[in-house]
Amino acid sequence: MKEKIDIHLSLDIQEYEIDKAHRIGQKTSNGPRPILIFFTSSWRRNLILKNKKKLPEGIYIKEEITKETLEIRKSLQPKLEEERNKGNIAYLQGEKLITKKPSDIQKSKKKKRNPSYSPNQNQQPFSAGPKKIAAKNAFEFMTCLGEVRRKGCNIEEHQEYILCYTGETTGLYGVGFLVKKIHKQNIVSFTGISEKVAVLKLKYEHELLTLVQAYASTEQASEEETDKFYNDIRKTQENQDRNVIVMGDFNARVGQPKKYEKFIMGNFGYGKRNERGNKLVQYACEQKLSIMNTYFKKDADRRWTWISPDQKTENEIDYIMCNKPKQITNIEVLNNVPFPSDHRLLRSSFSLKSPKKSRKTYSSIPKLPKSDDEKLLYSASLNENLETKFCVLPEESNVQNYYDKLEYAITSSLKIKYNNSKDETKS
Repeated sequence: MKEKIDIHLSLDIQEYEIDKAHRIGQKTSNGPRPILIFFTSSWRRNLILKNKKKLPEGIYIKEEITKETLEIRKSLQPKLEEERNKGNIAYLQGEKLITKKPSDIQKSKKKKRNPSYSPNQNQQPFSAGPKKIAAKNAFEFMTCLGEVRRKGCNIEEHQEYILCYTGETTGLYGVGFLVKKIHKQNIVSFTGISEKVAVLKLKYEHELLTLVQAYASTEQASEEETDKFYNDIRKTQENQDRNVIVMGDFNARVGQPKKYEKFIMGNFGYGKRNERGNKLVQYACEQKLSIMNTYFKKDADRRWTWISPDQKTENEIDYIMCNKPKQITNIEVLNNVPFPSDHRLLRSSFSLKSPKKSRKTYSSIPKLPKSDDEKLLYSASLNENLETKFCVLPEESNVQNYYDKLEYAITSSLKIKYNNSKDETKS
């Protein structure tokens, strides 16, 4: 079947794009039984259905639908014919009837804009659009890969890129990195922890960078398998460098940030949190990693990273986490990158140089008391602050409230001016 699709539809279908295929129905003498094919991505399936008219006689392709959907489509068939008789454009999409008037389609067609010219460039048109540039630069430095579906732990050197991957099961799972060849001298090591976790270490001048690519199982996986996945990630951070980025498909929804999670999450959550999201947030708290997707305000249609096969459910399940959040300047989802997957590319910009401290927002760290007089003055102030702060706590206080009050008492006591010691030095 794959060969017939490649020949007649001129589509280069890869083996990994077909999840499974089998015949259905009982054997009869009337002819061959139909073949049911499951694709790994809805994008590839829709492309085949779109080109099915190119098939020769005797070969038919149609979408497999449930009995309930089939009954709904049969009930909508009279309305479909009625709209077409009126001269409207009508078709069935899923369980809905879509109708459009020819005049509406003509209005929606955008006129081609004439190319603009610059007087200083000998009338050369501007041809590079922002969407094309975004798709082109998606692989400017490196791409982290999930579901590589290759067996073994290898490093392959190609014409423009270096592919590092690890996998254990044939045709399933596997993670890796696709690094542009000009960064070959910056690669320090590549380690495959498991078929779902891999580590790549890079060095730029005097800065070391640890990249961890992860791929978590779906919600149907057992609790033991999920615990093993997070234990494998923890192993990667035992000998981590100063700069650490953990990313991948975690099959989790972190949702909206809570009050006590302000240290690892920003103000811009997406969707509702599930049980896997709780595990991811707990892991980020343990390792002091910031979930960077929540730090940048984006439109809702620029947040989701996965879409269901029926094109009805959109979730954000791919994340980028970092131990130095101020060095990630942007995170965005790329739409116009043509590849067969139900995930969208998630791109981040990372700066190895620490950002300059602003004079307006900079606050100096209070100095610790050194002399005996300063220590006595600090302890007396601390006891006074603790008594005043903790006596006004509400009855229903949580751990975070106690922590905030204790932090304020300590920092305010450290900011006391040690007048006695200063007067002695002046005299």
